[in-house]
Amino acid sequence: MTGDKEKFRELDEGVIGKVKFGDGSTVQIMGLGSIVFSCKNGDQWLLQEVYYIPRLCSNITSLGQLTEVRQKVIIDAEHLRVYDNSPTQLLMKVRRTPNHLYKIELHQAMPMLIGKGMAVGVPPITHPNELCQRCLLAKQASYFMLIVDDYSRWMWVFMIKSKDQACSMFRKFKLQAENTSRQRIKTLRTDRGGKFLSVEFTQLCEEAEIKRHLTASYTPQQNGMVEQRNRTVMAMARSLLKSMNVTGRFWG
Repeated sequence: MTGDKEKFRELDEGVIGKVKFGDGSTVQIMGLGSIVFSCKNGDQWLLQEVYYIPRLCSNITSLGQLTEVRQKVIIDAEHLRVYDNSPTQLLMKVRRTPNHLYKIELHQAMPMLIGKGMAVGVPPITHPNELCQRCLLAKQASYFMLIVDDYSRWMWVFMIKSKDQACSMFRKFKLQAENTSRQRIKTLRTDRGGKFLSVEFTQLCEEAEIKRHLTASYTPQQNGMVEQRNRTVMAMARSLLKSMNVTGRFWG
């Protein structure tokens, strides 16, 4: 979460809510988006589902949420290390401060060396605050939205490029399902992810008079059937990748 609006590559200001801190105070969420970080080797790292909180004076990253998006977090002695889907692909290494926090600023290594006169004969290169689409296809895992009918256990899997497409994909599924079954969707059970709590998704369910069942945070057992199917789909995908000897960069 951050209070700096200029840092966002993409920002959906339709997402609102509140965050409660340990001292009982609350702050207003005014958007949800993604931020591009520049690493020391010149690579770019896309961090998604970042809350925009104007009243926030410092940028805060949740280690729990990093692990939810398949980043590996290791705290050993005085250092915190974050790896990107691979034990050899180090994203950050941070030393603990005296007040027991981990603070980091990501910079590009080459511009820093040129600025300090430590690299000679290297032309200045600027990197735009955006990601190459081919790099996204190669480095970022594709998302999918899985829907399970609670009665028949029938399952639908929809591929989406980003999580903000969940609402439009559910809208299409709703029309298809109701046209096929001649029945209306009455209840929808989801977690409390930002994609399901957006203004657009909430408005869609209200207009269709769909009752919402929202599970408690960090309790996937409350929606066990879908969580089990998610693991099944991921296991099938990994088995196909391994059997076809697909290189590691396509594994996501």
